[in-house]
Amino acid sequence: MPGTPYIDTPPGLLTWPRLLKRSIPPLLAFLTIAAYNDVVVEAMALMTLTMLLLGRWASRRGSVENSLPIGENHDDMA
Repeated sequence: MPGTPYIDTPPGLLTWPRLLKRSIPPLLAFLTIAAYNDVVVEAMALMTLTMLLLGRWASRRGSVENSLPIGENHDDMA
């Protein structure tokens, strides 16, 4: 998504340009080293596994904070 909906970017907000500046150089270095050592497939598998684990951790972290105790439902909260 180009641009940002904010006129002044709040501090700590991770925008696409910042994300790309922080992620592309290390990924390129990692893949360059993997290609030099002829282990690109293994490196891609490692990156895939890492992303899956991070995604699972992030989804559990978000769902735990927003969940109700077992046995409770939303009708009782009103």
